[in-house]
Amino acid sequence: MVLTEEKKIKGRKRHIVVDIMGNLLAVEEDAASFLGIEVEISEKITPNKFHILPKRWVVERTLSWLNNSRRLSKDYETSTNSSENMIKISHSRTLLKRLL
Repeated sequence: MVLTEEKKIKGRKRHIVVDIMGNLLAVEEDAASFLGIEVEISEKITPNKFHILPKRWVVERTLSWLNNSRRLSKDYETSTNSSENMIKISHSRTLLKRLL
C-alpha cells in the first residue's frame, strides 16, 4: 500500500543521540511537514525478520525524561532552534537534580 495523500502534519520530530546512561549527546529537531514523499506500508510483518533493537529503551527513557518538562510536553516554541535549546536546558536540569 502506498500513501500519496497530501495533508499537513503538525508537530515536531526529535532526533537525539544518547550514551549508555541516557545522557544527551546531540539533539536535532525538525518540523514534521509532509513533503509529498511516498510511504510504503507492508501488508504483513513476518516474525522472523523483526528484531527488537538492544538498548532502545535508553533513548525512549531519555525522551520520557524530556516530556516531564512542561515547556517540552507541548509545542510552545515557535522555532526549532529555540526548541533544541530548551531540550538542552531541560536535560541539564535533570542532570543537576541527580547530583543533589
